[in-house]
Amino acid sequence: MVENATIKIYGMTCTLCSAIIEAGVEKLAGVEKVNVSYAAEKAALQYDPSAVELGEIKKTIEKLGFFVEEGELADSGSGLDRSTRERNKLKKQFIVSAILSSPLLLAMILGGLGFCHDTFDPYNQTAWGLFVESLRVKTAGLHKWELQLALATPVQFIMGFNFYRNAFYSVKLRKATMDVLVVLGTTAAYFYSLYVSLFETTLYYFGMKNIYFEASATIITLILLGNYLEALARGRTSTAIQTLIGLRPKTARVIKGDSEIDIPIDEVAVGDIIIVRPGEKIPVDAVVLEGY
Repeated sequence: MVENATIKIYGMTCTLCSAIIEAGVEKLAGVEKVNVSYAAEKAALQYDPSAVELGEIKKTIEKLGFFVEEGELADSGSGLDRSTRERNKLKKQFIVSAILSSPLLLAMILGGLGFCHDTFDPYNQTAWGLFVESLRVKTAGLHKWELQLALATPVQFIMGFNFYRNAFYSVKLRKATMDVLVVLGTTAAYFYSLYVSLFETTLYYFGMKNIYFEASATIITLILLGNYLEALARGRTSTAIQTLIGLRPKTARVIKGDSEIDIPIDEVAVGDIIIVRPGEKIPVDAVVLEGY
């Protein structure tokens, strides 16, 4: 007998994540149908409990790098609490990344100003030129590669750990998600900069002397900001939906033979006759047979 289940899923970062979950779950014997909604962060399942247990489906999703809640938890306040924790985690990651990335970005900007001799040459004796040159002198230490490496490494591998984890599972399923692109771009910039820093004498001969620690750190920081803003918007939408769901009656009064019984809304079937007394909420969509 086929049963239905709803699973709340956390940790999806793009629409391809939902495709990864669907591809992984559909491989299980006994799963008839699976539909994952990235916007709602939910998976709707049809499965045969005699062939596959719901716990096995949950473990499969978790092995793909995501976190799950099922049953009543998926529609309860605990789901909102989990979403709130996820948003707070993203917020903290962004703040830490921004603090560590700011000196790197400042060093890059001030270093670029050094090429604008006409405007920023201190010998022009302009107030702006003198200010910029003094600022460059005071922040000269930011250009040391050892300092930039120390600032960029936590952003790359601690704040950006989720990108690596999600990219690993994506590659296993042969899917090119956003996380794969982020990992490829930032890792290339990070290790290229490290290589240039360690072998500066050799590479300087070939004109390869620039380092890009600020690029990898800034990219991760901005994407964390985007993920946080997206989670914030989804959270507000989920709160509004949960409020509407809370207004829905939990049961419906159905006529069975000569008696009236209250049953859960999920058990109401097409063709059932429902009684709604004055002042009561209408539990489901229906056609009025009697009354007004």
